[in-house]
Amino acid sequence: MIERLMMEYGLSPTALSKLGAGRVSFEEFCDTFRREWETASKVQALPGDELLHCIAQGLPGGSPELPLGALEGMSREKLQEACAKVILPAIEEVLLKQQAELIEQKRRMESSTVASDDAENGKARAPLFQRCNTMTLKLPRVA
Repeated sequence: MIERLMMEYGLSPTALSKLGAGRVSFEEFCDTFRREWETASKVQALPGDELLHCIAQGLPGGSPELPLGALEGMSREKLQEACAKVILPAIEEVLLKQQAELIEQKRRMESSTVASDDAENGKARAPLFQRCNTMTLKLPRVA
């Protein structure tokens, strides 16, 4: 039952491993499930390939045969420097681009909703994304 629920919500098989092997309360299970569901949803929505590309480009050295060869020998300080000076600014640019796309998408949806409302003699209809944001997770009760 839990495996089917996890698949339905896009969670990995190990997503609830943070709960440990002991008994947990239903509230603790629900809190962990919601947190992992939110994280899985963000992972699916983020531009993963672009983010990985930023990380790969920011790591110095390596070769096609041994792509992370330089990472193995890097000091902690050099890795921190690469993260702070190269990788994080590149990731920030990707996220800013994603943010701009989301804002534009919302603007287009709102304007299409207004046009749709006008076409239906002023009947107010919430945009699809607003209706979806009000959906809640309904978990079955455990006896």
